[in-house]
Amino acid sequence: MKTKTLLVSAAAFLLPASALLADVREGLVAYWPMNTAPGSGSMTTPDVVAANDLQGPLKDGTTALVAGRHGNAVTFTGNTSDYLYLLPVGDTGLPVAKQGSWSYCVWVNGASGQVNQSTYFAETTSGTSTQWRFGMESDGTTKTRTIIRDTGGSLKVNAVLGNTNTLDSTWHHIAYTYDINAPSNQFRVYVDGECISTNTFTYGQNAASFNQIGVG
Repeated sequence: MKTKTLLVSAAAFLLPASALLADVREGLVAYWPMNTAPGSGSMTTPDVVAANDLQGPLKDGTTALVAGRHGNAVTFTGNTSDYLYLLPVGDTGLPVAKQGSWSYCVWVNGASGQVNQSTYFAETTSGTSTQWRFGMESDGTTKTRTIIRDTGGSLKVNAVLGNTNTLDSTWHHIAYTYDINAPSNQFRVYVDGECISTNTFTYGQNAASFNQIGVG
């Protein structure tokens, strides 16, 4: 199985001594540590794997950084103009949900009671703000709501998966994986390394309408 993998924020890896020389970025199509924020009034946070830098058209890099889980992190206020985005050009491997089998990993730290559509990560169509093709967002309490639509816009998942708090003012690692290979077709959700949900559905790949990535 060839899996496309995406890391949104810095991750920690515990490896045996024999593996320490390996580059943990190998096989990734994008990795945004979010520990730097060049720009004033229009910031950028670099992708250290490729040239898929995220940009904030109205997000000020001079005020964006706070102490993170590892190094710095980018903070979001909830304002509708306070976000980062990318419109990939060419064959970058992004958006990842177009690739069939994929993994997403993010570090998140948010207080409880975030409003709906307080979005950690989304892949969607440019110009839309509510019809996520793929989204991780607050459910309005202390948990994460998952939204997944297939190539035809059919809703596959729109639910809080598991009963694990992810918004409690501490750092949590959230990972999603999907295996397109039949008969598996499994979608799994991990929080802090523990699988909290397994779902099975058929998900079409090469969704032409996926052309935008958003964070915040």
